Amino acid sequence: MSEHELSAENAWDREERFRLLVESSPDIVFGIRADDHTIALLNPAFEELTGWPASEWLGRPFTDLLYPDDIAAALERLDQALRGAVPPRIELRLRRASGDHLDGEALGWPYVIDGRTVGLVGYVRDLSDKRGMQKVLQENEQSFAALIENSLDIVTILHLDGTVRYQSPSIGAILGYAQEELIGRNIFEIIHQEDAPRAIAVFGEAIQEPGAVRSVEYRMLHKDGSWRTLESRGLLLPPHADVSGVLVNTRDLTERKRAEALRDAERHVLELIARNAPLSEALDALAKSLEEASGDGMLSSICLVSEDERTLVPAAAPSLPPAFSQGLAQGVPIGPDAGSCGTAAYRKGLVVVSDIASDPLWVDYRELALQHGLRACWSMPVLSAGGTVLGTFALYYREPRAPDDANLALVQRAANLAGIAIERKRSEELIEHLAFHDVLTGLPNRRLLEDRLAAALALARRTEDRSALMFLDLDRFKNVNDRLGHGGGDRLLQCVAERLCAVIRTGETVARVGGDEFMVLLPRVADPAHAARAAERILAAVRQPSYAIDDQELAVTASIGVALSSSDEDDGETLMRNADAALYRAKELGRDNCQFHEPRKAA
Repeated sequence: MSEHELSAENAWDREERFRLLVESSPDIVFGIRADDHTIALLNPAFEELTGWPASEWLGRPFTDLLYPDDIAAALERLDQALRGAVPPRIELRLRRASGDHLDGEALGWPYVIDGRTVGLVGYVRDLSDKRGMQKVLQENEQSFAALIENSLDIVTILHLDGTVRYQSPSIGAILGYAQEELIGRNIFEIIHQEDAPRAIAVFGEAIQEPGAVRSVEYRMLHKDGSWRTLESRGLLLPPHADVSGVLVNTRDLTERKRAEALRDAERHVLELIARNAPLSEALDALAKSLEEASGDGMLSSICLVSEDERTLVPAAAPSLPPAFSQGLAQGVPIGPDAGSCGTAAYRKGLVVVSDIASDPLWVDYRELALQHGLRACWSMPVLSAGGTVLGTFALYYREPRAPDDANLALVQRAANLAGIAIERKRSEELIEHLAFHDVLTGLPNRRLLEDRLAAALALARRTEDRSALMFLDLDRFKNVNDRLGHGGGDRLLQCVAERLCAVIRTGETVARVGGDEFMVLLPRVADPAHAARAAERILAAVRQPSYAIDDQELAVTASIGVALSSSDEDDGETLMRNADAALYRAKELGRDNCQFHEPRKAA
């Protein structure tokens, strides 16, 4: 049978090469008859992609395989193809044996034999993977957009001249600006002038080296006027990207830098304390370090509680205007309405004055503060481990403002460190004081008296003056202890010490050297009569009036032995021994009297 005798019905089986091509295709290859629109050809890919055996669909209308909504468009494309036109691709859905559908893209051409169009041959390509990929890409784009919009870091896209073309919402949380507020502005305008040249240089490197990530650390202006420390990493976007420019990711380092600076300050101050540096040096270093750590123009001061615990005295204020500090040099009263510091010490708690111009706590100091450009002050009491107020730590600002959590944490740590420095220094002072003073009366002890006596004798030798040393002992003190107990005896000794201090003159020393024994040093006396008059004043002070101890009246007297320096050979030990001998003689003569050491008597 010749080729021309083949009927149109068998035309689909003619060419072996065509069949091999059809059977090996990964797409569905189909043939549709022109006269009745039934399916004449399906390749193995049909069964693989739809789950239907091809034999079940051969001879059936192809529209039975389509979703109803896609039939009209498919018939229109078929009609176009059969008329000789090459229709565009059409997307349609084929029913699968599993009940779902196959998203496909179909394209067909007229099948012509002997000049007559007998049908349509074409293919259907599975779009499931493509659409799945499109969905993934769309979801990724949405996720990426959400990631940028919700990022804690600032995401910025800059034009090549540094102008902002996009800014993520996190700009508000970090720098206080609205998302659109910086659009169109040059970013380098709000970078600290000391850091801008370096930032511009790194930005230029990012532009010159596509694909290279460049990072830089700098300070940027917050909307409230303070400076934040930031780190930015920039990358030039590729030319084929949908958005051009430099992509910049910026992280806020301010709190980390503050913490690092405060740790350095703590280490430095603790080193100063360890090597017994003056307290003023340690507190000044702490105040300076805190100002540097804040990075927001803050000024600091540290005040100490005065000895009478009624006022605060400035101890460190490295950056406050000197005239302002001088205005407070006499001390700030501790009370309920005494500025930020005096009130903080009174309340034993934080006091925040966000606007000095209007806060009633500053009524007595407002003019002084405003005159020097100080508008806000927060003060934290410096407390000992036992809760005693040692002083205050204050932060000043040149604009009205309230503290945030970071500011409060910073000043609290600084106040704690100041407390350590002050307590350590006071402990050292107390240890030194106890080494040279009597615990019960607070008077100098024998050790300090010996030092002062040696100095007085050395001076007397150079000036040819004389020194007098008195040895005083309370008469019948044992009777007081037996009558009132040691507690009553101690209270009597404290009262006697107070009377002795009240009658001595500037430059003279009263020391407690034993149980009821005191010594009085007169470093310069004109003659024995001078010393005798001083001894009589002391005896009178001890004698009158009587003492009221534990609701009992006590009449107390004392005996005094006096020794005068007389030659270059006198030393402190000799003078003490001579005064002791004179005291012994005063006791023998009936007590309540004063006797001078006489060398011949000692012989």
